[in-house]
Amino acid sequence: HIYLQRPKARHDLDCWIGLTREGHGAPNYAICHLPDQEEINATDHLSHTSEPVNENHCLEIENEVRSRLSFFYGMCAGNLAYLMMFRQPSRVRLAYSPNGGGRASEWSPAWDYDLHLDNAQLDQIYAWDVRLALFPFESRTKVLEEVNAFQE
Repeated sequence: HIYLQRPKARHDLDCWIGLTREGHGAPNYAICHLPDQEEINATDHLSHTSEPVNENHCLEIENEVRSRLSFFYGMCAGNLAYLMMFRQPSRVRLAYSPNGGGRASEWSPAWDYDLHLDNAQLDQIYAWDVRLALFPFESRTKVLEEVNAFQE
């Protein structure tokens, strides 16, 4: 799973979702909603199972992920947060695979992204500011503190 906060969030603990796919190359995400206004620990992330969502809701979330992804995180090695942050979110496309590194999807996801630029010009220098942070997961609030520190 990867976790992110949707753009329509009004508070630190609003509108968090987890995304996964059935397998590498599957066309749609399975979506789980994390509890609003309640912190969860590292272990509790996987206890929130994906739920059926209507196609419009799924498309809305996929469009958000494809158009403006400023950060996402995943859980690894038990309680470590693997946090990717992007200063140019409109230039990032998620390329996530639940089992890109092997067969057991909970242990070997590929949390990848593509850097994207429309109308790139020859002989023009472009830069993408990206930061990876790996730290013991404390809370989603701590994740947002890391993101905000990077965005400043």
